[in-house]
Amino acid sequence: MAELPNIPAAKTAQVMRFLHVNLNTVDLERSGQIYTSLFGMREVMHTESTEADGAPMGLSEPTDSRVSFLYDHRGARRSPSLELVVWDKPATVLNRYQHPYDIGMQAVAYSVPSIEDLRAPITALGLETGALTSDDGAALLFMDPDGVTVEIHEQVGIEKAQSRHVRLTVGNLARSQAWYEAIGFEVGDPRRERSWQWEVPGGQSIKAQVATLRMVMPSDPSYSLELTQWLDPVSSGTPKLAANDQGLYRMALGVQDTRASAAALQAAGWPHVKEPDVFVLTGTPLPDLWISFLRDPDGITVELVERPVESYR
Repeated sequence: MAELPNIPAAKTAQVMRFLHVNLNTVDLERSGQIYTSLFGMREVMHTESTEADGAPMGLSEPTDSRVSFLYDHRGARRSPSLELVVWDKPATVLNRYQHPYDIGMQAVAYSVPSIEDLRAPITALGLETGALTSDDGAALLFMDPDGVTVEIHEQVGIEKAQSRHVRLTVGNLARSQAWYEAIGFEVGDPRRERSWQWEVPGGQSIKAQVATLRMVMPSDPSYSLELTQWLDPVSSGTPKLAANDQGLYRMALGVQDTRASAAALQAAGWPHVKEPDVFVLTGTPLPDLWISFLRDPDGITVELVERPVESYR
């Protein structure tokens, strides 16, 4: 994807909170079982099958989907959720990333008190495991049924599992940093180049050189964007672009006023910013939400959701 023109130095969209990461699944119940049993997540909201206009999501036909919002033990006001979506119409498209260096949303991660305590439960669920080894230590990896890599990191001092980060493979780390800073993120850990041994769950082992950067929101530095540029092998390809593509597709970020944020982005000359639209989350306590979809420099979909700061209190 071409360089974004005129990325402003000032924060343009003023994102305030990481709301959720979307995972499109072919089996809502199976996916829910994995994340609730391994990480103690619980379903806080659930939407029943409802037909809606597909145009705001970039789909040419009406949609019909079911959604489950899972949160860790901290609850809905203190942690981001994993939004599991099963698409009934159009059906979830079986489209998986083939390599961890494919550009796109590649993995979700959790911190746990003990990695060893999870090895047997993961095996009992019939999931393939692998590992990520670096100078920071080792993380256990597994592949969920929708092809999503899940990283498990051991963290001293916590008693229960909690959401940790979402990993994005990007084409140019500096370009992505500038873009995410412009919408409200800050650098948590600066750029580092390192050697990795990435053992793909159930697959090959890749020796790699990568550059990484951790970005956080000031409101909640416990959850982060892990931006990763693969240097050898080189990051390549394009992210998933269809809203119903299987696996990780988009992330949702809370803003005070979606229409104002979208207008500011458009005025600054940013491409790939859709006009805001109202979405109704049937079956949840949330009000109708103003949402706008945009794409980062690599084409990864970012969703701006109107969640005024007073709604978090």
